[in-house]
Amino acid sequence: MAAAAYLVRDCKFPGKQITIYEGMHILGGSNDGIGTPEKGFVCRGGRMLNEETYENFWELFDSIPSIAQPGRSVTEEILNFDHAHPTCAKARLVDKDGNILPVKSMGFNQADRMALLKLLTTDEKKLDNLTIQDWFKETPHMFETNFWYMWQTTFAFQKWSSLYEFRRYMNRMIFEFSRIETLEGVTRTPLNQYDSVIRPLESYLRKEGVTFVENCEVTDIDFEDGHGITAKTLYLRRRVENAEETEENGSSSEDSYVNETVELKRSDICIMTNACMTDSATLGDMYTPAPAPLQKPVSGELWAKVAAKKPGLGNPEPFFSKPQESNWLSFTVTCKGDEILKTIENLREMFPAAARS
Repeated sequence: MAAAAYLVRDCKFPGKQITIYEGMHILGGSNDGIGTPEKGFVCRGGRMLNEETYENFWELFDSIPSIAQPGRSVTEEILNFDHAHPTCAKARLVDKDGNILPVKSMGFNQADRMALLKLLTTDEKKLDNLTIQDWFKETPHMFETNFWYMWQTTFAFQKWSSLYEFRRYMNRMIFEFSRIETLEGVTRTPLNQYDSVIRPLESYLRKEGVTFVENCEVTDIDFEDGHGITAKTLYLRRRVENAEETEENGSSSEDSYVNETVELKRSDICIMTNACMTDSATLGDMYTPAPAPLQKPVSGELWAKVAAKKPGLGNPEPFFSKPQESNWLSFTVTCKGDEILKTIENLREMFPAAARS
């Protein structure tokens, strides 16, 4: 969707010549969180925004009109809300008994500092296939520091996560190093990110004539022969709903699928999303754990197919070969009344909208 917006805005591309295929019945990918107060909310994923480092995001959404505040851009709407309700967590780490732990000190010893400094100055090419635990194997104390507990929970790292990614986050989010104990750098949206970000972007694109095809998976791509990377055929799997059996969530036990192909012209542009953090997501509830995924990740499967056809399109294997290490859980809480909000407010000594769970 962002690519389509750039094509329309910067390249003066006619919107009616842009088609977006979406495998789900709702747009937004990992930012599809939505719901109602009566039936509850589900936010499978999201993004932690940051005013200083998300330059491209703010620049793009400064040209996307807000839905809730006519005359303002999405960027203005978000930053105005965030400046009015700044994040300043006062209960960053809490022990099992509910006591707030002091976190002014990162808890480093000299070996931790030297290992971290060496990592930041090491060429990325030398870090391939290494985990965070591999790098700090001589300084295991790192994993007992306040810094690790705060950085890990902020950016969803585990000891076995990619050292590559850990280093990139350190460099990219270096502004957060000095304020990780309060999360003052976290920029909050007024509503969930689907309503605050995705809906305005969708509205903008639809007004420009962009076509959206929901419930339609791209299962494979064929390429022209030769050394270049020129897509020539898209293979689609489109869901056909049974109108009489359709359930409230947009699916039906009687749904059928049709396979289609789209032949691309030499002048066409093909932009592919090669992975998604919420592919194959399953849902549980208050009393039932989310079941193990039965289907393989759609975008991961597509990535594997195209990577096998064309060198230079990356290697999806490390991202999908160890599901026990790459699976993750998220929780969305829908409250009845304000009891839990008052508890958070008292614990953090701040308005809950400014707190990060």
